[in-house]
Amino acid sequence: MGRAPTAISPRRPLPPGVDVVIVTDHNILVQGFEGYYKEKNKKIMMLIGEEVHDQARDPQKNHLLVLGAGRELATFAENPQLLINQVRDAGGLSFLAHPDDPETPAFKELDISWEDWSVQNYTWH
Repeated sequence: MGRAPTAISPRRPLPPGVDVVIVTDHNILVQGFEGYYKEKNKKIMMLIGEEVHDQARDPQKNHLLVLGAGRELATFAENPQLLINQVRDAGGLSFLAHPDDPETPAFKELDISWEDWSVQNYTWH
């Protein structure tokens, strides 16, 4: 059991009942931080994943959260079904990150909802 890296360590105490922190970044898998950490008198499980999306797509939709695959999978982002298959083959879990995420003009955010509803075998529960 280690100590959580300062850059990703919670700045405030976690609410009661929170035992897991999941950290993801877009199209990059940061390795070496996953595991159990002790913060004061509390043990926390840190899971590190990746939010994969096709950066060449405009707008950038079909974001997939990947956990437990153990390897970088952003190279498969162009084809969501192939990406999901690669996650499954690697023993990981895949979740649709933004199934319904409409535009928010006040924040100048575009609609990034999931669009490829033909995909199968992603983790949904």
